[in-house]
Amino acid sequence: MNRRMVVLFALLGVSVSLACQDILDIQPVPAATDDGGSPDDGAAEASSPTCDPFAPLGALTQVAGLPSGPNIAYVTLSPDQLTAYVSEDQSSDPSAPPTLVQYQRSSVSSPFGGSTTLGTGPFFVRTTLDNRTAVWNAYEGQGQSTVQNLRMYMAQRPDASTPFPFDAGTMLFHLDGGYELEPLIRGDGQEIFFDGVTQSASVYRSLADSGFQSAAVESSIIGQPFALSPDGLVLYEQGPTAVQVVTRPSPDVKFSNDRQNVAFPEAGAPGWFYLPVAVSADYCTVYVFENMDAQEIDGAVDVRGALFEAHKQP
Repeated sequence: MNRRMVVLFALLGVSVSLACQDILDIQPVPAATDDGGSPDDGAAEASSPTCDPFAPLGALTQVAGLPSGPNIAYVTLSPDQLTAYVSEDQSSDPSAPPTLVQYQRSSVSSPFGGSTTLGTGPFFVRTTLDNRTAVWNAYEGQGQSTVQNLRMYMAQRPDASTPFPFDAGTMLFHLDGGYELEPLIRGDGQEIFFDGVTQSASVYRSLADSGFQSAAVESSIIGQPFALSPDGLVLYEQGPTAVQVVTRPSPDVKFSNDRQNVAFPEAGAPGWFYLPVAVSADYCTVYVFENMDAQEIDGAVDVRGALFEAHKQP
């Protein structure tokens, strides 16, 4: 199955469309609480920033307990980094949708385990701090996965121990002639960023105040917004041998245009990419999906690999 994780600059005429059905049924996302859910539910909001987001990163270490290899298309993490959503290509048919597998761990120092297959279709899952709201990508309908049927969905659940209804989400946006919406949702669920992958690599911002019925280009972000801190103040953008970091003083304002590169101690081979996935609430740990096996498919790089983490010193 073709999976693009880099900007396709050759694409023209990409437009963002809105799905009107059922959007107004989305209720405001409640504040994170401690009741119910997976181990340490809500733990991500217990930490406060102690590390400089622009400080150098330490050595990359592969996250234990998660699969890796050429069939791993995506890995995303919950804001508390205790749940991993792994999209696996389990079919020999390159047009088949991915299989979404969930992995759990009891603490950020423990290996992942306890995998659960969630279904076929959803990928690039992002969740809120309370683990009760999710946004994700999926290809509408059955058959070949193409840009014509790529959609972004949202769903809520009553508590973090109840599975997300990935087969019954509300469609928010879709692209006409573009690749990858790759959504990010802020920890409190009030803001979504997604990559429109236009010729100029536009990033869009949508707010809960609008019922997520509209989106505007977020000009202060120039890279794909793969990782957002749980408080919504630090954003890590993709880079070939480093990641770019931008900050803002409040979730109510745009990110600063004063961006900096945060390099990793080791650089990947030519064509490798470090794709930021998550940043801890204290800003001290950054998770990246590292391209281990880039394949040229239809003029685009198909990124496959494994999840790594790097730490900073407070």
